[in-house]
Amino acid sequence: MKKYIKEATILALIVLVVTNIIGFYKASSIKAKSSFNILLEQKSIDGTNLKTLLLQNKPLVLNFWGSWCPVCNQEISTINKIAKDKSTILVTVAVNSGEDKDIKAFMQSKNANFLVINDNSGAIAKSFNITTYPTTIFYSPNREKTIKDSGYLSYMGYLARKKIVE
Repeated sequence: MKKYIKEATILALIVLVVTNIIGFYKASSIKAKSSFNILLEQKSIDGTNLKTLLLQNKPLVLNFWGSWCPVCNQEISTINKIAKDKSTILVTVAVNSGEDKDIKAFMQSKNANFLVINDNSGAIAKSFNITTYPTTIFYSPNREKTIKDSGYLSYMGYLARKKIVE
């Protein structure tokens, strides 16, 4: 029995390392700084104008997701927790997830409560060169420093990355 536990633990560590390497590789092509200004022109599905919000001097977490993405669905609890952190600005972008009413219904079914931009055409994601979902970009308060990450984000991972960009 101990042999199987040891083998399972080793396999889990290998999977963790490999997925982190893949996520780092995929995130390296993201255009976090050059595409930021496109966000200033957006409104959320609840009508919030993002320009004023995004220019606040707080760390920004930008999360690209899709209602069709199983990993994104698993990450919703983390995103909900991040949304409660008033020392951080959280903006999410729902990519290819339908009309505003579809996203609102999806969020209600998942008890999700966070700011969402509807990118039904995928144009915003394309401008950032997002190819993997979920993808999260962390910006420093002055928007000069970024951390780009593809794949599932845990709350501990969020706290660590937030600390780095602060």
